[in-house]
Parts: sequence; structure tokens; C-alpha cells
Amino acid sequence: MPSRLPNLVAVLFFSLVARLASNQDLPAPQLAVVDPAAFNRLWLAAQAAWQQGEDYQAGRMRILSEDLDSRGRVSSTTTTELALRYVGGQTVTEVLSSIKDGRDISAQTRIEYARQDRRSADGGETGGAFGGGSMAAADILPFAAQAADALRRAAPVLRTGQLVVPYELVRPKFGAAGELFFNPDGHPQRLVYTLKPLPPFVSRFDGDIEFQILPDGALVVSAVGFSGEGGFLLIRKYFRVRMDFSDYRRPDLPSAP
Repeated sequence: MPSRLPNLVAVLFFSLVARLASNQDLPAPQLAVVDPAAFNRLWLAAQAAWQQGEDYQAGRMRILSEDLDSRGRVSSTTTTELALRYVGGQTVTEVLSSIKDGRDISAQTRIEYARQDRRSADGGETGGAFGGGSMAAADILPFAAQAADALRRAAPVLRTGQLVVPYELVRPKFGAAGELFFNPDGHPQRLVYTLKPLPPFVSRFDGDIEFQILPDGALVVSAVGFSGEGGFLLIRKYFRVRMDFSDYRRPDLPSAP
């Protein structure tokens, strides 16, 4: 069944686009209403692909962290390469390298990640890949099963040839609002979002998530980026972060040679 999922999704997507193209009463195709029934099938396929992807875990992670000045110019850059292992349901992080402004800070970074892994094992909050605190995919992604109760989804539209879904996840904290973009194959391709409400001392936050379809049709996150500004009183800080995930595997399957 999983092997048929990509083909089914593609058929649904192009069927949806064909209906739009056949409507001669529409203005220039900058913005068009999407057939609800066709989109609902597409959405269910995305949910199934994401659920399938939750069986996978990333084995590598690369983090590019930049401090910016008030004009958006980079004042400091840190690049960190990580190998990730999963033992007994917990993440074990190996710092392969960490370079800040040309200086090797790997030893210091290893201490920080070891402390973070211990805190996570004890049930504490970690940095969170999606924007801070203990935020997880369900706090951001509208098609994650855990997000269903908080989801407010606007009508999808076809914008300059691309299917776009505006949405909001309404929660007292760890909520989000943004737009989900589908690629021509009918798979989620990219998500742009902001946190709603914003975390303490953060005045602006812009996030971007990129997705990848694995060979068996599973949907996973390939990259997360966010930028923003915050501070306290007269102290302001501007930041930009990108995290790339790779080497996905299921823990019940052997690693590729």
C-alpha cells in the first residue's frame, strides 16, 4: 500500500488542477478556489505520509546559526555537525564538529549537548527544532495527528500554479499560524509560519520548514529555518538559524552500508 501512495497523490493533485483549468469564468490564474473534495483526499494522503514518516529518525543534523546586526548583516556564525543516535527512546547526540567564526569550539559544544541530552532524559525541556522551548512537530505542522484539535484551516487556494493552505493552530502557548505549500506531485513541499503567541522577549519570528519524500512515500522534515528578533529593555538581538536533517532510517531496519 505505501508504494502506491505517491501515485495516488499525484493523480488527485492533477485532477484538482484540471478542474480549475477547465473553469473559463475564472480570472487570470493568480488565485483560484480549489475543489474541496479533491483537496480533502489530498490532505488525508499528506496525513498518512507524515504518520508513516514518524517511524523514521534522522541520523545527521547540520546547524547554521547566525547573529545579525540591526541592518541584517551577519556579525557571528556558528556551524555545528551532529550525529544522532536513539537509545531507549532517548536521543544521544554526538558533536562531530562545531566552528564559531573560524574557531573550533567542539569541546565546549559537546559539554552543552551532553547536558541537554541529560535534561531531555529527565523529562526537561530542550532547545526544540521548531522555534524554542520543547516545541515539536505537532506544535507547528497542521497535518500532524496531534494538531487536529487546535487546527483552524482556511480554504485552500491555487496561487500562481501552486496549492497553498493557510492555517492556524490555536493554543494558549506553542501555537502557530502560516501557510503550507504543496508541490506539483501533491506532496507537502514547504511551510512558512510564525509562532502565535510569540515566546517571551521575542518580538518577531519567521519560520520555514522544508519536506522530503522518502523512497517508500514517507514524509519527513529535511530542513527547518527561522529568524527573528528579541531582547529586553534596550538590548536587542537579531538571529537566523537553519537546521538540515539527513540520513533518515527506521530504527527497526539495519543501516545502509
